[in-house]
Amino acid sequence: MASEDTSGHGSGGGGHGVDPPIAAALRRFDSGLGVIETAAVALSLAALVGVGLYQFIAVHFLGRNDTWPYEVIRYAVFFTAMGGAALAAQRSSLINMDVVTRLLKPRTRTVLRVATSMFALGTCLLLLKGGLDVRALPVVQEAEYEVVPAALALLALPVGGLLIGVHLLTHALIDISYLVAGRTPPEPEQKVH
Repeated sequence: MASEDTSGHGSGGGGHGVDPPIAAALRRFDSGLGVIETAAVALSLAALVGVGLYQFIAVHFLGRNDTWPYEVIRYAVFFTAMGGAALAAQRSSLINMDVVTRLLKPRTRTVLRVATSMFALGTCLLLLKGGLDVRALPVVQEAEYEVVPAALALLALPVGGLLIGVHLLTHALIDISYLVAGRTPPEPEQKVH
């Protein structure tokens, strides 16, 4: 019986047999990274809610209007968004135009999936470079802060781009390992939200 897979690439079941060894190792890596990302997003959300609740109580009941919570909330939203995008990539839940691809043969769909992943990977590299460039700006380096330095907080962009790219590359390599083995990989699960 196949174990539950959260990568969005199926578990190798459904008449496809067992994953090629490389694909199985890549799936374990992708799944482990997803667990870490889930924990990081949960912590970021907890910080967002906790600090937001503190700010509400401080302003409305204690007569305080600290500025540091605004800084923490702003960056917690940033980290949550980039972490959520990385998780969407890990679960193959990024935008997917499935209407046209369903008309193609499974092997052709796999090749198209690899090609679009490589294109998106190029975009992730641009996001990584752009994020590092923004972090290095003198204005960012000299920005005043109370709790979180802007240069540290802006790591969300390059780290998010890197994680999305790692997931896209991992999924493409899984598909390629199937093609090299002369097999068609299982289709990613299509989830309705």
